[in-house]
Amino acid sequence: LTDRLEFSVDGIFNKRWSVSVIPLNAAGNLNVSRYEYHTTSESLAIAPRLRLDVGESWRVSLSGVYGEETVNLARYTYTNNVQTGIVPVCYCNNGRSVELSADGSIFSLPGGPAKLAVGAGYRDNVFVADSGPGDLGNVQASQDSFYLYGEISLPLISPEQAIGGVHRLNLSGALRHERYPGIDSVVTPKLGIIYAPVADVALKGSWGRSFRAPTLFQQYQVLSAILYPATSLGGTGYPAGSTALALTGGNPDLKPEHAETWMATFEYAPAAVPGLSAQFGYFSVRYKDRIVQPISYFSQALSDPLYAPQVQRSPDAAAVTAAVASAAQFFNATGRPLDPATVVAIVDGANVNAGRQTVQGLDMLINYSTDLGKDQGSLAAMVNASYLTSDQQTSANARVVQKAGTLFNPPHWRARGGLTWSRNELTLNSTYSLIGGVIDARTASPVPVSGMTTLDLTARYRFAPDKGALAGLELSLSAWNIFNDKPGTIATSLPYDAGFDSTNYSAVGRLISF
Repeated sequence: LTDRLEFSVDGIFNKRWSVSVIPLNAAGNLNVSRYEYHTTSESLAIAPRLRLDVGESWRVSLSGVYGEETVNLARYTYTNNVQTGIVPVCYCNNGRSVELSADGSIFSLPGGPAKLAVGAGYRDNVFVADSGPGDLGNVQASQDSFYLYGEISLPLISPEQAIGGVHRLNLSGALRHERYPGIDSVVTPKLGIIYAPVADVALKGSWGRSFRAPTLFQQYQVLSAILYPATSLGGTGYPAGSTALALTGGNPDLKPEHAETWMATFEYAPAAVPGLSAQFGYFSVRYKDRIVQPISYFSQALSDPLYAPQVQRSPDAAAVTAAVASAAQFFNATGRPLDPATVVAIVDGANVNAGRQTVQGLDMLINYSTDLGKDQGSLAAMVNASYLTSDQQTSANARVVQKAGTLFNPPHWRARGGLTWSRNELTLNSTYSLIGGVIDARTASPVPVSGMTTLDLTARYRFAPDKGALAGLELSLSAWNIFNDKPGTIATSLPYDAGFDSTNYSAVGRLISF
């Protein structure tokens, strides 16, 4: 707009349709009974920003975002190919935010200018689930929040000072205040350091506290009730035909999550080996009041003492009827009509604040690139690997449960390596990826589930500027998972459950694109 004032805007619009069909009988026969889900999703967002240069080093920005999404979902029920019911729902949601921020230099230090960034903002989110007038599953909820933040960077020592044993030293600090009306108000700090004793080596570390309010979906997701055979939830010793009722969904009484984070990184870029760089990192995140589903495996809900606080045993008919009536959705996985007299337990799997959760990991990233000589092009290699552990304790008296490396949780190991050769307009790339295996601990005898290894190949050609009408045109041919590796098969409880760990592995298989 002027030599100091800039206006920019980002926008996005998306519309998609989908149809999914799931059987409602143990045989998986769609002609006997099924659900059909027809979905139309439409979303848009616009994010304008004004940025003003003030003086020689300061910039002030005013930015905003408005977004909305409308998902119209209709669930049709068919019995013997005859439509017997329909449940429509509209998830009609929107969000708004505005932020004023500024950053720039505040004074000079021996290592360079000290820099400050400050900002303040407001956010508002609306969550609506509408299934028609008077429907039990209707939800209309909103949450707004206010925040302030400031961050300072202090370059105490720079390479130009030539101080022995301290090539570079930089300190940083930050404070953030957030206020969620009706939930909580909190100030979270963060401290960081970068220390390089010599030019080839750098040590980085940071410590901070974090805060996250529960999402509206975690609070107000409609309650679903599923009737299982008691044996499917780990029940033993019950009369034949016994059933158990499992409840899942949101919890309006959720509290915020808190976390403490430590990170440390060692970086090495030897001047004697141009093109080589390596990073080795460690991180630790300790959560308090982590928002989780309290029952990891419903198949153990009635057999594992860990889940006892979530289980109501020998409920009377009134309790069963009330639990089903409180749910917006009811699914029957027994193949028989609901009989409250046969329900031996009600299992409450709605979201809760867990006692604590700890996540720790190691990361490694090595890059090397070199020029192969005249007319031979260049070669680049990369290796990236990580190891993760995590555990969770839902209450002070509960045992600690390992999460990483188990079904539907991140595996311990992930790795990726690649080679890229480039010469003029042509680039060839190969990438090998490893996703480690997990343990299916839903039964008394844990079952290992194999991981996946994939090889991806890509060839890319970009026409040079002297190619006339083709100048700038880029052609790419890629083959992902070229050996068509598949995820390991797992047992399922319901006929429409995925027969593999869809959290970690892909069922797409070999995919070729041009």
